[in-house]
Amino acid sequence: MASKILMGDMPELMENILNNLKNDPNSLYSCALASRHWCKMSIPILWQNPFSFNNNPLFISEYFSSLDEDEIYILKEYGINLKISRKLFNYAKFLKDLNLFGLIIKAIRWINLNPVEPALVNVVINLLLKLIFESGAVLHKLSLSFPDSFEFEPEIFYSIGRNELLFSRLQHLSLSVIPEFSIENGSKFLKVLAKNITTINSLDVIYSDFGPRLFHHVIIRIIKSQDQLKRFSLVGEGHELHGIISALGCQKNSLQEVIINNCIYNKEFEHFGGS
Repeated sequence: MASKILMGDMPELMENILNNLKNDPNSLYSCALASRHWCKMSIPILWQNPFSFNNNPLFISEYFSSLDEDEIYILKEYGINLKISRKLFNYAKFLKDLNLFGLIIKAIRWINLNPVEPALVNVVINLLLKLIFESGAVLHKLSLSFPDSFEFEPEIFYSIGRNELLFSRLQHLSLSVIPEFSIENGSKFLKVLAKNITTINSLDVIYSDFGPRLFHHVIIRIIKSQDQLKRFSLVGEGHELHGIISALGCQKNSLQEVIINNCIYNKEFEHFGGS
C-alpha cells in the first residue's frame, strides 16, 4: 500500500493524509518537495490560508506573480519593481480562509520592505483582493474588519460578481465593527456580501463604541438569507440590538447555539426565547 501511495495510485487516501498536515506547514512543504505528484497535492492545501502561519510577507510576491502588465506598472509608479517569474500554480485560487485584517497586516509588512508612499497600502490590498476574487477561489471562512485608512476600489465589487463560486461554500463569517473601522466602507461591502451568501452555518459579530444601527439592517439581512444558520455569537458593548434578535427567529429550526454578551435586554429576547 505504501508504494501505491508514493506512486499516486490512491489519491483520496493521500489527500486525507495531507489534509491532516494542514496545520503543519513545514511537513507539507517537505511533502511538496518529495515528488511532482505530491507537489500537486500538497500545494493547494499549503496555500489554503497562507496568512495564518507565514510570518514572512514575501509570499505576497508569489501572489503578484500573476499580475498583468498594467497592474505591475501601477506598482512600479509607486516605486516597487517586481521581479516576475511565472509560477507553476495560481496560488490565489487555493485560498479558503480569508482574514481581511490579517491580509492588511501582511501587506503592510511587505510594503515596509520597500521605500514607498503610504498610499501604496490601499493599492496593494486592492490588487491582492482583486487577484483573489478573480482567481476562481472558493472561500470557506471569511473574517472581516474594515480599517478606516482602507477603502475598497469599485472594481473589487465587480470582481466579486465575476466569480460566482467565491462565496458559494462559505460556512463561517466573522464581522468586527469597532470605532477605528470605516462605517461606510464596511457597510457597502456587507451589502454586496448579503446578496451573495446563503450557506453560512456560523456567524460571529462584534460591535463596539459607536452607533451600530448603521449595520443592523445588513446583519439582519445576512441572518435571514441563510439556509441553515447553526451558530450565532454577538458581543454588543452595551448596545441595543434593534431587530437582530428577532431576525434569529427565522433560523430557530437550525440554530444550535446562540451566544449574546454585553447587550441591552429588551422584549426581543422574550419573544425569541418563547418562539
